[in-house]
Amino acid sequence: MRLVHDLSRRILGNAASAHTAGMPAHEPLTAQLAERFPGATFAWVHREQKRGCDFVERCRPAQDRLVFLLLDLSGKRETAAGRLEIAAQKFRRGADDLFRSAQLNVADAISSLALNLNRALVHPGDIRCAAAFLACYEVQTAALWYVNAGHTPGLVWDRESLQELSATGVPFGLFSHAIHDAQVTVLPAGSSFLLVSKGVIEMRARSEEFGLERVKGVLSVRHAAANDLCRAVLAAAEQFAASGRANARQDRTALALVKVP
Repeated sequence: MRLVHDLSRRILGNAASAHTAGMPAHEPLTAQLAERFPGATFAWVHREQKRGCDFVERCRPAQDRLVFLLLDLSGKRETAAGRLEIAAQKFRRGADDLFRSAQLNVADAISSLALNLNRALVHPGDIRCAAAFLACYEVQTAALWYVNAGHTPGLVWDRESLQELSATGVPFGLFSHAIHDAQVTVLPAGSSFLLVSKGVIEMRARSEEFGLERVKGVLSVRHAAANDLCRAVLAAAEQFAASGRANARQDRTALALVKVP
């Protein structure tokens, strides 16, 4: 099983990433998805390494509703595939069932799906911490409902200010009865939402990490589409690491939603 679900490969396929100056000749597998819907673009780009277990997925249970998940499971990929497959099934079924209704309470649906995903990742005697960002974007209202379960912050840039969507609860996989209450923010016209995995933040040049502040710097530059923003932040992190002759060891994923001005 690929950690990025087959859906992304069926849409755009796997492609070898462009070689970044100074990076090793053997490039990691790249999987990507890009799509448009009224007033916005959505995309992710994933670079797969032997270490790290990023998983990214999305579902469109209704025409005006997008549900997505970025999950970072601790441990090595070869020992995590089964657990991630269970989580993937829970996400797809739950997103389709919980978010289809026109009379939807999105906050309750997000919290219910988070609870189901958390329980799917709890295995007594084999604890695996799974930082996760689970969200639902509503096209008509531009509302982004989310749960941040110990993940790196989501970032929203509206051309005047930057908002961090910080952790709202503990990572999945630790406590079967952990509750994650949904939060909400609104994405105005011209704004951008960006989420990166820990592997991007922790790219190193000698003893220094790429860090969240450099991610914010990339976000503050206007990008025409979500795919452009994803590629820009990954390229910046890779060039930063190359300056210190460091090799990437963890999965790296960027996910973005860019609103039309």
